[in-house]
Amino acid sequence: MNRLGSRRQLATNLTADRENSGSPLWALLFPLLVFVATYIAFAPAIRGDFLQWDDDVLLLNNPDYRGFGADQIRWMFSTTMLGNFMPFTWLSYAVDYALVGMRPVGYHITNNLLHAFDAALVFGLARLLIRIAQPTARPPSLIAGAFVAAMLFGIHPLRVESVAWITERKDVLSAFFLISSVYTYVRFARTAGATWYAASLLLLALSLLSKAWGLTLPAVLLVLDWCPLARWTRDKSRKLILEKLPFAAVSGAMACITLWAQTREVASLSGANIPDRIAQSLYGLVFYVGKTLIPIGLSPIYEHPIPMNPFAAPFVAATAGVLVLAAGLWFVRRTGAGKAALAAFAVYAIVLLPVLGLVQVGPQLVADRYSYVACIPLAILAGGAITRAAERLTRRTFAILSGVVIAGLTLLAAMTWRQCGYWRNSWVLWQRALEVDPQSWTAHNGIGALYMQFDDFERATQHLRQAADRRPDHPGIAINLAGAYAKTRRTDQSAAMFRKAASMPGLTSADLLLIGNGLEVLGLRDEARDAYSRAIEQNADEAEAHYRLATLLFASGDRKSAKQHFIKAVELLEPSVRRGQHDGGIFVDAAIFGSACDALARQLDAEGDARTANEYREKRKLLQAR
Repeated sequence: MNRLGSRRQLATNLTADRENSGSPLWALLFPLLVFVATYIAFAPAIRGDFLQWDDDVLLLNNPDYRGFGADQIRWMFSTTMLGNFMPFTWLSYAVDYALVGMRPVGYHITNNLLHAFDAALVFGLARLLIRIAQPTARPPSLIAGAFVAAMLFGIHPLRVESVAWITERKDVLSAFFLISSVYTYVRFARTAGATWYAASLLLLALSLLSKAWGLTLPAVLLVLDWCPLARWTRDKSRKLILEKLPFAAVSGAMACITLWAQTREVASLSGANIPDRIAQSLYGLVFYVGKTLIPIGLSPIYEHPIPMNPFAAPFVAATAGVLVLAAGLWFVRRTGAGKAALAAFAVYAIVLLPVLGLVQVGPQLVADRYSYVACIPLAILAGGAITRAAERLTRRTFAILSGVVIAGLTLLAAMTWRQCGYWRNSWVLWQRALEVDPQSWTAHNGIGALYMQFDDFERATQHLRQAADRRPDHPGIAINLAGAYAKTRRTDQSAAMFRKAASMPGLTSADLLLIGNGLEVLGLRDEARDAYSRAIEQNADEAEAHYRLATLLFASGDRKSAKQHFIKAVELLEPSVRRGQHDGGIFVDAAIFGSACDALARQLDAEGDARTANEYREKRKLLQAR
């Protein structure tokens, strides 16, 4: 009897799917319209440059992803640069490099295309979920709801950071696989097809290999089992939980890798306690909903206040807002619309959980990019409301509502077009950040660094001083300000700032290398040597630190120790030179490699070891490769 009942239910589900599927032409036309509209809304992003904000570290100064050889593939599947394990994202960058080299337009086009595909996928997912939640809705109503959901996701200004910033390729690529994973899971839940289940699990793995957005997917799927799939009952709960174990295993493995990568590569904010973290998390839950409803004042950086007061008005108001919303959703949970709203907001909160600040990494309190996946359920909820309205309102009233919705979507597209312009280059980006928050230390530091690049050291000093006033404990700002002081011949102030930076906690080997370089330029060689030695203690593979220390040791007469560090520098740099980082006029590492080879050849000649000296001269010829 149970078997017969399950067969009837399955047949009912399949029949309902077929009856509500609508014309195949319309099913293709509307996602295509979503794709085109989304791509056009983000068209200004295509003209953007690489930014001096992670783009330079990840792409401009990094040759390791440029190619598909064994060394490049091995690097992509092992690196945790900037706290992310994302081999599939690196592969996508490698494809861009193969097609367009280092022209940013190609990388931007890929980001735009991926986001447009994501929006089209949201159309398909929304249409499927709304059809399940409202099985009696007519095909035109379903298409209207899915179209609105996809457009709300696709053309919203909150998506700009993830699309216009090349570094955030991981957002749009990971979401592509993640949305597909949810779609195939829903199809599995409706048909019990093992192929759909396997596809969903595989797509989750691919998503996690692009970015760790899918860590919470097992919990999200359980919510979907409850609503709209209506699979969750007391009798089936154990089965449904066991069904998610493979998803949880994949997600759990990636969670361990992600936590290790972020704590290893990115400095955490110190001094935050449990009340601070809770207040930040509740603020984030309200922030993204608020910016979805009123997307004004968007900025590339919303800095974590230091010190943080969890009882300040914004955090208290956010806490109250979360409590009121939670109470309201719980109160209406037994109605059809209320149950859908509760499910949508539950998925929203679950997806946001890893980035709400309970584990704080980086200086941001919140970030626009964190809304990329989390706001999809809210968009689908809005689409469901449109479908319901289309079924219940009179034709005239619905026509008026349609006009309002179209006007709203047009306004959102215009705001997105404008927001993309703020990301066209580093100057405009940091100026925008200062418009939103004139006290932003991140923006002042960024503009100061740009002025340094263009040799306007006085203006650089002005901005860097403002940054240092806000963050006197930040090593990067102190190092930049010390360099600006040196360029403006304030040598005493420069030396004092370098020394202050050297005493700060949480220094990386790269920080110590910069401090050593600065001290060496000021003629403080003993202190520079100490900084280089500390850099090597932290990271034995810091090739430039080996080279710089070797030159100081050689100058002081310790040629034996200098020789060992020169050899180590050559050993560390040779693989990257062989991979293509051979132009000493472009790559600092290549220039250091050549200088280290020359120094070793001369020293070995002086020691009478002509054979080994010639070996290093042969290595030196690698720089002539093209």
